[in-house]
Amino acid sequence: MSASDIAPEQYVKNRRAEAWWARDQFVEAKEIVSDLKSPSRRTSIIHERILEQIDGRLSEASEILEKIMKKETFKEGDGQLFARAFELMDISKTGRVGYDIFWQALAFVGDNIGDADKQDLFNKVDQSCSGDLDLSDFLNFFLVTSLGQLQSLGDPQRLGTGTTRARQLNSREATPI
Repeated sequence: MSASDIAPEQYVKNRRAEAWWARDQFVEAKEIVSDLKSPSRRTSIIHERILEQIDGRLSEASEILEKIMKKETFKEGDGQLFARAFELMDISKTGRVGYDIFWQALAFVGDNIGDADKQDLFNKVDQSCSGDLDLSDFLNFFLVTSLGQLQSLGDPQRLGTGTTRARQLNSREATPI
């Protein structure tokens, strides 16, 4: 149907409707672009995307670690999988992983581990006492540690190091003989 087949009044109504629709779309697009031009909005969008990427990397590292650690014995190639998990956890590409990232990737271990026990374990894994783990520290720990050993950190009955051990010693001292 061409413009000559439509009554002039209808043609004008159709053109006005098209003009309003086009203007609304333009205004909406313009608002989106102006939002992106705003430094704070652009920064928050970038920040959100970075956080999504970090969460994705840590989730993948966590899945790898959980899968390997659920097995009773390690097989050839598991070292490469641990190295891949470390690479995913190394967000800053420095060859080092900090305390927070380490425990985010080990979220599958459970929430019942106290902060002091987490810090004690991290300090044991960090053999160079640098405050961060390198690949060597990471592999040395995971190749000799089972999931059960990690999960036992939250067990209040265990006799280990850190605050759990200190609490047990203090409770003995506090009881009258």
